[in-house]
This record gives sequence, structure tokens and C-alpha cells, in this order.
Amino acid sequence: MQRNAPRQKRPLFPRLATTTIGTVLVFGLAGCSMMLPTSPVNQPVGAPAPSPVESTPEPSVEPTTPVSPAPETSAPAVPPTTAPVPTPDANAPKPSTPPKSPTKPAPSPAPKPNTPAPAPKPNTPAPAPTTPAPAPKPTTPAPAPTTPAPEATTPAPKPTPTPAPKPTPAPKPTPSPEPTPAPKPTPTPTPTPAPEPTPTPEPTPEPTPTPTPEPTPAPTPTPTPAPKPPVDNTPAVLPLDIAGFYDTDSKGDKRELRNDLAGDIKGQVQFAQSHTVDPSGNAKLKMPTLVTNRAALLLFSPVGKAKSATVTAKLNGAEKVIQLAPPAEIPRSDMNISGNRPDVAYSSTAWTTELPWNLMQPGLELTFTTNEGTGVLGSDKIEFAAPAELIISSIELGMLTSYPTGSGHYMFNQPEKSGADYFQTIPVSKLTMAIYEPVKLDKVIVSSGVIYTDKSAVNGDVYSGDMRENVGKAQVSTGINLANFGTTSGPMDQKQPANFNQRIIHHSAGSYANGVHSHGLSGGNGMATLYDSVGNELSHELGHSYGLGHYPGTDNSKQGNDKVRWASHHADSGWGYIAYRDRMRSNLVADSGFDPNGLDLSAGRFTENYMGIYNFHRDTMSGGWGSSSLSRYTHVTGYSTEITQRSLKTLVPDVSYPSGYRDWDAKAGKYVDAKVKNPAFALPKPSKVGVPVFTLLGGYNPAKPEQTVLYPAFRSNYGNVFDLPQADTTSTDAARRCWVEVTFEDGRVQKNTLLANDGVKQFNINVAHSDRPTGASISCRANGETTKLGNSIEIATNLEPLRPAVVIGQDAGYEALRAVELPELEAKLKAVANKPVPVLDTNGMVLLESWKDDLSGLSPEAQAVAAKVQAQTAASASVDAFIELNKKELEAKDADTTAELAKLMTSLGLVESPTKVLPQGGRVLVNGGHCLVLGENLGVTVPGDKALCADTPNQRWFMDARGAIHNEERPDLCLTPGTPVSVSACSVTTASQVWIAEADGHIKAATWNYLDFHVHQQIAGMYGKTTGSNQIWKGLTQATNPALATLKASSIKTLYSLDFGK
Repeated sequence: MQRNAPRQKRPLFPRLATTTIGTVLVFGLAGCSMMLPTSPVNQPVGAPAPSPVESTPEPSVEPTTPVSPAPETSAPAVPPTTAPVPTPDANAPKPSTPPKSPTKPAPSPAPKPNTPAPAPKPNTPAPAPTTPAPAPKPTTPAPAPTTPAPEATTPAPKPTPTPAPKPTPAPKPTPSPEPTPAPKPTPTPTPTPAPEPTPTPEPTPEPTPTPTPEPTPAPTPTPTPAPKPPVDNTPAVLPLDIAGFYDTDSKGDKRELRNDLAGDIKGQVQFAQSHTVDPSGNAKLKMPTLVTNRAALLLFSPVGKAKSATVTAKLNGAEKVIQLAPPAEIPRSDMNISGNRPDVAYSSTAWTTELPWNLMQPGLELTFTTNEGTGVLGSDKIEFAAPAELIISSIELGMLTSYPTGSGHYMFNQPEKSGADYFQTIPVSKLTMAIYEPVKLDKVIVSSGVIYTDKSAVNGDVYSGDMRENVGKAQVSTGINLANFGTTSGPMDQKQPANFNQRIIHHSAGSYANGVHSHGLSGGNGMATLYDSVGNELSHELGHSYGLGHYPGTDNSKQGNDKVRWASHHADSGWGYIAYRDRMRSNLVADSGFDPNGLDLSAGRFTENYMGIYNFHRDTMSGGWGSSSLSRYTHVTGYSTEITQRSLKTLVPDVSYPSGYRDWDAKAGKYVDAKVKNPAFALPKPSKVGVPVFTLLGGYNPAKPEQTVLYPAFRSNYGNVFDLPQADTTSTDAARRCWVEVTFEDGRVQKNTLLANDGVKQFNINVAHSDRPTGASISCRANGETTKLGNSIEIATNLEPLRPAVVIGQDAGYEALRAVELPELEAKLKAVANKPVPVLDTNGMVLLESWKDDLSGLSPEAQAVAAKVQAQTAASASVDAFIELNKKELEAKDADTTAELAKLMTSLGLVESPTKVLPQGGRVLVNGGHCLVLGENLGVTVPGDKALCADTPNQRWFMDARGAIHNEERPDLCLTPGTPVSVSACSVTTASQVWIAEADGHIKAATWNYLDFHVHQQIAGMYGKTTGSNQIWKGLTQATNPALATLKASSIKTLYSLDFGK
């Protein structure tokens, strides 16, 4: 199945089930010195201190014509001292960063659409960010795109953390890039010193929730159709606790809808791809333009009230009528919200559908019809950019040492997942993810002609080393690009023409005079030298290759927010659309507390915010970081994405065109042969495109044969092959001729011409894997005499085929990702098949929600479990909807409405037992009778005085079917790991709220360590597993009501306020 056709929408506010449960859908489930992410929060107790590195900023690039990729940019930073910390699964929080508890007894109300919400009260967490020291301001223009930039020599100053009042939400740790093993983090002391051993978190490379413990009570009754609700069950507006982001402008005032239509009705039209954009005129707004041949979410906001809406899409004489989903069903955001703040949807007025990729072309006309009339968005009102295509290749490279490996090599290890994810952040229509086999080089040559076989003669570090420059960047990364452009040889200077959009990522390490060092945190000039191809490091360093500098758009001639507005997200910088999850990408900082002072952007602080409750994210080039619950890459600003879009080439190699290339004709709105568009076009014509290849790389000196090294053949699953010029090997004149001789299994021999002038050069040639080459050597000839240069290599012909390259977008859709994720979903469904209440973990629900439109790839057993899970979530959605629609009556404790709710829950099997709707918790005791207590300020403590323990609701706790632990007094809040532990609004999408209750009394966080009684602080915190009595917790009860695992937190709170005879 492809995610290209209009899809059934997941409602934010599901309709009530009236006949069959399965019809109800659920909402809520589901080279530079890189500026490392600096989350605007304080460091929590029990987590390692971050070491953010802010680099010397570069001027932003704002070309007026398409620009070539910027040179690789790198400036030294504070030398790293610990190994890179692997980034955990996108759907699970990092092990050392659990959010802390809120300080108010109730969640913040949703702001009214047209009224700014009040700022947090004094005792609500509002931490100041950890502020890096400002870097020098840009003073010089960006260097020319095809010439490598000299590296800066001034170290960036260490940022100085600014303390903020406690308690604060915990930040995500900043990885420190160094290949040596990292020491286990040591927690910061709590307010009173503890004589106990220091807790040591034990993070795993990619923590994922462990399956929840199996409940012991009887299975849940089979759900039956819900009774007809007493009120209208077709809401078309957002729930009251969800705000509409685009409803207000940068000042918090109501945003007036623009009219884009001609006809009876008026309405505003937007599209969402990598960003939400208007139909036309986006470049003037410093936003990207709609990408041709890429699926898009259509958002239509009619002026006035609409009871229904459709859109008729017309293209090339054909038309298609599509029903639009009402505003209540707009795809929900990817926000990972901390601090009991309200959820935010992109819009409260937009009717939506997804338009498939093959409709998104010049000439598209859209006709909108509501109960009030018809309006047309003409084809001349929709502006399209070229359907840019991008190829990213990854390699692990060891230079006189083993090649580096790690889970952070996301694009190398998991191209299907990383490719689909990164595709959502860039303005292209097709992304090809290729790999090279890992390579260890035992002999290397550098530009001086020196050949190393043991170690380099110079020192190396993250940003320096002759092998880093001459081997990793010049001969390998630039060489791979040149081989794909048809350039056989050249100086070892890293220059390359960037004929089309190809990027090379290398994870490299070398043996130097001062030891083995890995290289990273650098990008530009068609390549990136990375520790990890995940997180902001990847987004940032590839940003340099698109022509972006640091803090883009900073204007020191302006004051206040205007000075740094373009370096940050803001009210008009655009949300995104994660198409394969049918979720929208927020530009708000949701995973850490609101800071009214704004975020530091070097030249100033940016204080613009959303309704006084959310800050805006920094751009990837401004020290950004990822906070999405679904993506592992940074959401780039519209400003930077517009620059990126202009930098992308429109040329695409394609052997079906006479010249071997197609190019985009913007006036015609289609591809044409490159030579038709430009009669002077004369690039080498490929004979094969996108085929498995051997790439022959190395260095040679025609004047000194001993200064020649042919590396073992590099092997890739994607490359271009050319019919290269052949050398005259029989000449007798004095002119020197050089060539690479390639032999083949069938006896053929190629003699591919190389540059023959004096001096050390590099060679780069692709040979098709299917041609079965057997060996290669280099020779030169002058005055009738042939001289062999350096070594020869043999190429094996019996190698297993490499896994195929991954294609995302256009007609390929997300099929590659689906092929990987369906088996994962299968395993998760089978793991809960025998449980009375089959509840998937967070990642499992994301997978099920993503592919539920077509589960044909699952086994019958897994499909049956999926049906049970979907019925369960649909039933809970019915209860959520009933509570929302009857909110006033239930708050007034109306007896008839309460009885109707109880009847609905009973009919759906959402009860604790036939005579009891809700569970009762148990007293949780530790270390001889000390009790776990939820305090009045919602802090979690374990009093030292046992006399304070009593059988009261705030001391009773229960675990639900997914493994979340609730307090009976505030069952809408779930226990969350940290030191101290805290509570946060229960959410099925929050993996950190899942705990494992072991048989002996240990309680383990699914994403972290064990619950531990810190005796002297009188708190519960996290610690590695011990056998001490301060980790044996008794009395936790297991709830059997499946609703507690899937209902919204606000619904759970309402249920416990009613008299249900708990």
C-alpha cells in the first residue's frame, strides 16, 4: 500500500459510536562546529550535565538565484570528552530526561482562540534556558559554492548554563561526540545531601518500551454497540481542550481568514508538505513553494459556517471529487507535551484531505463545495516549484583503524526509517537512500604524496587531520560524487561541480600521531562528516550543503525580535506534515517548560511565543534540537527551507532522455531533455543510472609512480556508470597518457583516461556490478614506454548482492518503510495476543495507526489482535466523545447523564467489574512501611515518618493495562521517571509513563532504571537495580478496566469526579 491516496482521517474529536464500534476512530494514539541542541531547561537531578557547543556563526545565505551547495564548513569547538550518546527511538523519551511534575493541581485550560492565555503563575515551572555564550556575529559573505572553505581556528567559547528556579522539566541530554566509551552519568545532588551511593542510570542505545505486565483479572467483556447518545454526535469543531495554532497571529490576535476563491463562497486554502504554505506567493513570505509530484495535505478554511465540504480536483481533463474531513478531524500534532499544558492543533477551522502525489502538478484546479455554495481556486492561482530529487549515500570508513559503527548511524543502518523521516523535513519530491559497504583502509595516500600504513604523522581530532581532509573528504566523499558525475580524476582539493542533488555522508575515524580519532560535526560542499546521521547533527550539517549558514537571516540593523526572527520558528514559519503518520509537525517547544524570556539566538533573545504557554523552536542552523514524538530530525524553519529549495538543482540523470539528463522547464511545468532547455548542455552522458556499482578510488602521481595507491574497490547499491574516454595505449610520442585499466570476467578490458600532468591527484570511476569486473591498475605511457603506477587490486565476483537502495516519494510512496514496519507491528501484536486486554506500547500504537488502512501484510493471528486493539481504542474514543459533548452536565453531576455514561461504559466493557466501574488503588509501601505519597503540590514523596502513612486516596496507587501507574486522588496523572519521580498527564503516546512491576516488588521504568526510595531525601527516584529493601515496593494494585489505559487524561479525571461507586 502507498500513502498516496486520500486517507481515512484520524479525528481529534471522534464521533460517538452508534452502531458498530469499529467505525469510530481514536485520537491521541498513536563542516561547521555543529551547534548542538541546547534545550531551554535546567539539568535534572540524576542526569548527566549537558555540554552544548555553540560555534562561530556564519552569515546566512540568501541567494537571488539557485545556489550550488555551500562549501563544507567547520570550526573547532571544545574538544569532546565522551562518546556520542545514541539517540533513542523517536517515540520514546531519552532515558535520562523524564519530565518533572507540574506544580498546580489541575491542567492548564486551553486558551480561547482569540485571547492570549495568561503566562504561567509564579509557582508553575518556567525555567530559564541553559544559555550558550554568544558567538561572534557574521561579518563576511559565504564562500563560493564549489571551493572548500578554510576551517576556522578560533575555538567557540564554552556555553555557561544559567540556573533556573526548581522544579523544572528535564532536558534531553546533549550528545558529546567522541568515539571513546562514555562514563555512566552521575546525577546532580538533590536539595539535601544523600549519603547513599550515587544513582547511575543505565541507558541503552535505543530504549524502547518493554511489554507491559500481564493483568491477572478476568478478560474484558466483548464490546457491544454503544447506545445512542442523548446529544448530537457529529461535532465539527475541535474539543475545548485543544487550541488552533493558526487561529491567532504573532501578537495573539485573531487571524482573519484570507479569501483565495472565486465564486459563491469565500475561504482560505493552504497546503502542507514539509511546511504549511499558501497556494502562491510564498517566496515573498520567505516560505517554500509547493513541490510538484509530492503528496500534500489540503487545508480549506471556509468563511462562515459549513456543515459539509468537498473538493473537486481537476487536472489534464480528469477530475476527482473528494470528501473533506471536518476541522475536528484535522491530523493531530506530534507534540510531546510536558507540564499539563493544552494540546494544540494546527487549525480549528480547516477541513482537510490528503491529495496524492500525482495530482500535485501544474495545471491543478480545485473547486470547493459546501452547503453554502461553490468556490474555485484556479490553476493560475497555484504555484508549483520543481519536483526536486535528492540522493544521499552513507559509508562507514576506517583509515588505518577500524571503521566506526553505532546506532547513531541511522541513515546507514536504517535507510527506510531515516529516509522517510528526513523526507518530511526537506522540499523534494523523491529521496533515494543509498549505502556503501563499510571500508577499512590499511594503506592511504595524502595530498603531499606521503603514504601511511601505520598511522598519520600529524595529530587529529574531530575537525582536523590530514586523513580527514585528503582521504575521507577528498578521495572518498568528493570522489564518490565525482564518479557519479562522470569525472574520472582531478586534484585532491575537494572541488566538485554539484551537477545534480547528491550528498555523501561519511562516518570516519583515523589513526593519528595522538591516537585514534573519529571525525564529525561538519558539513557542506555536497558532503557531511558526521558522528551520527540522526538528530540535529544531520539536519544542521546537511543544511550547510544547501547553502545555509549559522543563525540564518539575522539582521543586526534591527531591534528585538525582528533582529533574529528568521533564525527561529515563529507564528508564520510553518508547521509540517508527517504524511506516513498522518500527523502534523509542530514548531512549538512542547517537551520543556515555557520561558517568558524566550530563547537565545546569539544576536539576541527571541521572545515571541504562542499564547504565553509555548516557546518557538530554534532553526536547525541556530542550535535547534528535536522534540517531536515522531521524528528524529529537526523541523527546519520556512525561511531556511526556502533557501534550501532555491539551492537544489533541477537536473536529474535519466537515460531515457537523449542527453542522459532531464531538466525542469518551469514555464512548461514539465521535464524536458537537458539539451532542449540549454543547447550548450554538455555533461558526460551516463550509460546506466542508479545501479549497484564498484567505485574505484585512490591517489596517484604520474611523475612519481611510487606515489600511487589503489584502494580496495568500494561497493554501493546505487551509482551512475559512464562510457568513459579510452586512452591510446600504443602511442609513441612524448605526450604522457595515463589510464585506469579495468578487467572483466568475460575478458573485456577498459582503459579509462586519467589526467596525466605532474602532481598528486585522485581518481574516481564507477563500474557496474553487473559487468563483473575482476581487477584494476593504473598505468602511464610516454615516448613509447608504459609504466605501471603503484599497486593493482583484485575485485571479487562472487559477492552477495547488497540490499537495494531505498526510494521515498512519488510512485514509491512509503512502501519501503511499510515493508520494514509491518513485521515489527506483527511481533508487537503477537506479544499481547494472549492478554485479557491487548494494549500495544507507544511505538506499537504508532505503527498500527500508520498502516491501519491496509493490514493485509499481517498474519491472520496478528490481524485478529489488531481488530481487538482497534475495537478497544474505538470504545474509549466513544467515551471520550460522550464526556466532551456532555461536559457541562457531568460537571454538574447530572444524574441522568451520569447514568447514561455508566450504561455506555458497561455496554462497551469499560468497567472494572460487573458491579464496579472504576478501580481502587492500594497503599504502596517500601522499606518496612514507608508510603508513596502524592502531595498537595503534586510532588511525589516518601515521608520518613511512617506515622504519616494512611489509607487515603493520595496514598493509593494502581497500574493500568499498559503499565502506567495512577494515583487514586489524581488518576489523570501518571507516575513519570526522574529523580525525584513526578506525575504528568496520562497519555498512551508517552512511553516514559510505562512501568514494569516485577514479581519480587521491583518496579522498573520501561525506558530507564528502577524506582528507588532515596531515604535521606525522603523521595522516590531512579537507580540501577539493587537487592536492597528500598527498591521493594508492595501494595500496587492492577486495574482491570481497559479504559484506564486508553482514555484521555481529562476523561479519566471526569470519571473519578462522578459517583460511580468506586
